[in-house]
Amino acid sequence: MTTPMEPRWYFVDATGFAEPFHSGAYAREVAEQSNDVGLASRKPYRAVLLGDVAAERETIQRLREVMQRMVAGLDHLDKLTREWEPDHSSGADRAGWVRASHALNEARALLKT
Repeated sequence: MTTPMEPRWYFVDATGFAEPFHSGAYAREVAEQSNDVGLASRKPYRAVLLGDVAAERETIQRLREVMQRMVAGLDHLDKLTREWEPDHSSGADRAGWVRASHALNEARALLKT
């Protein structure tokens, strides 16, 4: 696992030149002023927040693995509840079963994205 890098604000022009700034407000102010009076060949000027993408990808991958295990568990519970079928239960049990089914469907949809 990599150590995450602190995100930093940069002033960036169309050629790819990037200058670090301490605050986003100041980087935005400089970009706005540069768009008004800066060189046309280097426009547009922007203020961007750059961070460590590799560390975020690792975190996202770990979260996807956790969600896949959760879906597998919910699939198992779904199979068990289908054998039991909520028509033998009270309304409260049926409502819980419906909520669990909705959660399972939402988790499956999230994993597809």
